[in-house]
Amino acid sequence: MRQVQIAAGSLVLLGVILSQAVAPGWIWLSGFVGAGLVFAGVSGFCGMARLLAAMPWNRVSM
Repeated sequence: MRQVQIAAGSLVLLGVILSQAVAPGWIWLSGFVGAGLVFAGVSGFCGMARLLAAMPWNRVSM
């Protein structure tokens, strides 16, 4: 869950910074991440957690 929190927080912060520095449309990145977090809280399914779990650094080496 820590990786999900770091990734989600970073994407929200990046969206806000880009919307102020580059183009206002980047605020949708923050909105999309926020909507995903609400969906994860309501449904119990977190797509970002599943995606991060499949990353190579989260695999057990034998």
